[in-house]
Amino acid sequence: MLKNMQKGATMIEVIAVLGIIAMIAVGFYGVSSRVFDKFLQSKATSQLRELQKNLRNRFAVAADYSELSSSGIAEKLINERVIPYNMVRGEEISHAYGGPVEITGKDGAYKIKFSNIKKSGCVELLMIDWAVDNTSDLAEISAGGKTFTWKSTNAALALPVQIMQANTACKEKPEENVIEWTFH
Repeated sequence: MLKNMQKGATMIEVIAVLGIIAMIAVGFYGVSSRVFDKFLQSKATSQLRELQKNLRNRFAVAADYSELSSSGIAEKLINERVIPYNMVRGEEISHAYGGPVEITGKDGAYKIKFSNIKKSGCVELLMIDWAVDNTSDLAEISAGGKTFTWKSTNAALALPVQIMQANTACKEKPEENVIEWTFH
C-alpha cells in the first residue's frame, strides 16, 4: 500500500489564494484612491472659501485691493495669518493639489488663481455655488479659456457653472487647469 505523504498546498491552490489577495488589493486601491481624491477636493474647496473670506475681512474697510499686487504680499499675508495655514509652503502659497496660488488685486476687486489642478478637483472647484441670499462677492470665474459671469446672456457661460460646462473647461492634464476667481 502506498501512503500519500504530501503535505502543504498544491501550486494551483497557492495561485488561487494569491489571485484572490490580488483582487482584494486592487479593489482596496480603487476605493482608497477615490476617497483620497474626494478628500483633496474638499480640502481645496475649504482652502478657497477660507482664503476668500480672510481676504474680504482683511481689506473690507478700505475696499481697495491694490496692495495685493505689490511685491512681497505673499509673505505679508502669511505673517498676518490671512493665508490658511495648510496653504503655506515656506514663503509660497499652494492649494491642496500642490499647485501654486496667486493673489492679485486692484481698486475694488481681487483675484485668486489656482494652477495645476487635477480634472476632478477642477470640476468641483468650478461648480461651487457662491450665491447666498441671491447675492455674491464673486464677479466671475475664468477657466479653460472661458469666463463665467452672473449676468451672461449665454447660458453656457452663466454662473453658477453647471457640470457640463465644468467638464468642458477642465482638461485631463493637471498642468492645463487654471482657475481664476474675481471677487469684489
